Amino acid sequence: MTTRRGRPPKDLGGLSRDRILREALALVDEEGLDAVSMRKLARRLGVDPMSLYNHVDGKDALLDGVAEVLLAAIPAPPPGDLRETMSALAHGFRDAMLGHPRAAPLVLTRQLASMTALAPVEAVLGPLL
Repeated sequence: MTTRRGRPPKDLGGLSRDRILREALALVDEEGLDAVSMRKLARRLGVDPMSLYNHVDGKDALLDGVAEVLLAAIPAPPPGDLRETMSALAHGFRDAMLGHPRAAPLVLTRQLASMTALAPVEAVLGPLL
């Protein structure tokens, strides 16, 4: 088998922010946070590294996006009393983080201000108010 040199072939599957973030999460799951680079991610996606910048502003934005994907995986709690709601949120958070243990530190270390990132905070604070 010969190794290909030069630019990756054109991406025929359609590049999107969602696809990039999910592939970045898979990379983190497989190799850890330190292994993430825009070049490596582009190679996995079969695109030129500069193509990624049409969808994410850089590595920091990429890592923020991966944290948002993790937070979006936390299911909304069912309506109920405060104890049930808090328990459901805690279990949902735990399950989401256990599903991606190498990526979980992103949720605790990134300062996220998007609606996706703030939804779990709102889900906790709403019933408390």
